[in-house]
Amino acid sequence: HRRIARMAVTAEVSSLFEAGFPEALCTGDAEETAASRHLASDAFLQLPAMTRRCVVSICSLMSIQGQQKDIDDMLTNLHTLSNNRTPRRGIRCSSQQMLLRALFMTVVLIEEAVFRQASIDMFHDHAERAARSLVAVACGAVSFGQLDDLVNLLLTYLAKQRRLLPVLSDLLLDESIACKKDQPYSISTVASRESVREVFDAHCAFVFGWVDRVLQMPAYASQLMLSTPFFLERALEMQSPVVSAARILFSGLEILRVSTAAC
Repeated sequence: HRRIARMAVTAEVSSLFEAGFPEALCTGDAEETAASRHLASDAFLQLPAMTRRCVVSICSLMSIQGQQKDIDDMLTNLHTLSNNRTPRRGIRCSSQQMLLRALFMTVVLIEEAVFRQASIDMFHDHAERAARSLVAVACGAVSFGQLDDLVNLLLTYLAKQRRLLPVLSDLLLDESIACKKDQPYSISTVASRESVREVFDAHCAFVFGWVDRVLQMPAYASQLMLSTPFFLERALEMQSPVVSAARILFSGLEILRVSTAAC
């Protein structure tokens, strides 16, 4: 019964992604008109209901004792599905952007349902991969309650393990998002280069939001404080660096002000 439950949930998650978020549409490899047609399809319109069913199934599975291996398999599948849908060819049209927003919200809802009930072993095995999955779909990032809850859970765990700096630094140096200003992958046209730069900026801005959040957490800010120059350097590689760089700089200066006042 346990194996059937795990297989059912894993298949449900796979079906949700394959029907609602076709890989070629998310990555930008399909024709632009294909994305707009998909948004009008029954598969896309049924996404909210399918996502709710997935979350209920996952919560039910997690309530059963001894399901660690089954949940591990389901999460591994979820991470792969999410990472494979990074728009590496850039965002080509508004329909693709809307699809990516729905993808981001779906990934957040599923991961938040898992980590809200997760054991420490599950955090140990999946927290870093969950963070990477969120960054992979960050082009569709929107702010909502479950995202804040999930990010707080992940950052708090990473902070307690003293893994904040290596994980956040690695996300900013990841080859899949760390394209240089003068070499944005191998895309030839100006329009394509610009769209890939937008992907790079969206991924980086999402990570910098986490950096800023940590710098405002008195118990954990010291883990990143000495690396502020590194984060500022990375922020300045963005096409529009002002907001991210300013947030990091202001947070760092606020820590120095509080520290000086305490002396």
